[in-house]
Amino acid sequence: MKFRSLLILVIILGALAALVFKTRQNAQSSASSESGQRVLKIDDINNVAKIEITSGKEHVVLLRTNDRWTVETLWNYPAQFDQLASTLRTLDLLRIGEVIRGGAATLDEFGLADSDTSFPAHLKLFDASGALTDEITIGQPRISQAMNMGFSAPDSRYIQIGKGEVVLAEPFMNDVRRRPSDWIESNLPHYGPGDIASMSAEPTNGKPYSVTRLGENEYAGGGALKRKRSAWKALNYGSAPFNRFQHAQSLSQTRRRMFSTADRAAA
Repeated sequence: MKFRSLLILVIILGALAALVFKTRQNAQSSASSESGQRVLKIDDINNVAKIEITSGKEHVVLLRTNDRWTVETLWNYPAQFDQLASTLRTLDLLRIGEVIRGGAATLDEFGLADSDTSFPAHLKLFDASGALTDEITIGQPRISQAMNMGFSAPDSRYIQIGKGEVVLAEPFMNDVRRRPSDWIESNLPHYGPGDIASMSAEPTNGKPYSVTRLGENEYAGGGALKRKRSAWKALNYGSAPFNRFQHAQSLSQTRRRMFSTADRAAA
């Protein structure tokens, strides 16, 4: 066989090998994300013990400790369980509707690239051992075809799985809340004057204070409230003294601990 013929044969074989390799890659890619598959990898959504949400300058960490969810990035303030559970259920139901081939190279088209005007939500889910189970980025919704009267509703949302493929996830999910204050429990308890045994607070100015009920119309203050009897009387105002006293302290300036209702008999 002449050298030229041998060279041509080698080139043809090399091209065929490259084609086979590319075909296998595409097949593997298709196998990794197919229509109908779950977006999340974690088997049981109830095993999620930590959620991290990052969007622009906002950062939220939701942590489950002893079956109690708190906002770790806001002094472990109790989290809104109903909102958190609804978000996890929605994520668990997400299925891949379509794989956007080459979408990872054009993330800005789907609202998945961070920029001065685009702030996608980056989510990380962890199990109880601290292992990262899922990492997704939530982008723009896709608008369905116009309905009657020209109204168009979103039917799915663009999501990037890890650092890889971009998919259209169904059913449509609302945008994820991105600020720590969006996740705190806002329905505060209501106590009557006789129900409160003691209370304490830790303001950001470094001057903690406390109030303890000693008896009928008798209170003792601690820390910054020592010898300030007018402040102690706030506990005995109206039918909801807890709220009146608390509203005197700005939520944005004060780190609070839960009120103790124990040892009422001693009061």
